[in-house]
Amino acid sequence: MPKLTGESPNEKTIAAYENRMIDCIDNFERCWLNSGPFITGDKISAADIWAACELEQPRIAGYDAAKGRPILSGWLNRVQKELNPHYQQAHTFLNKLVEMENKKSAKL
Repeated sequence: MPKLTGESPNEKTIAAYENRMIDCIDNFERCWLNSGPFITGDKISAADIWAACELEQPRIAGYDAAKGRPILSGWLNRVQKELNPHYQQAHTFLNKLVEMENKKSAKL
């Protein structure tokens, strides 16, 4: 909301949301990424596609869910490799938003 309204973000609220997201990612890794290369086993499924797209979105706010997470990072790389070039095409807009946000942050 702060990006939409121009108001300063509430750091306590941001920290609470970030902690909940980290807990969710921890649970996702523990529950779904220990059984094979993909969520349901050896073959990619719709679950992998949806989960990867959800985990890409926090990059807009400057949070890389895969950073420091070798299990998640490996899985995300497998999903991308399996789906490219379509994966990159589907994330073109998101990647542009991330790039714009990175340029804004660099100027500050």
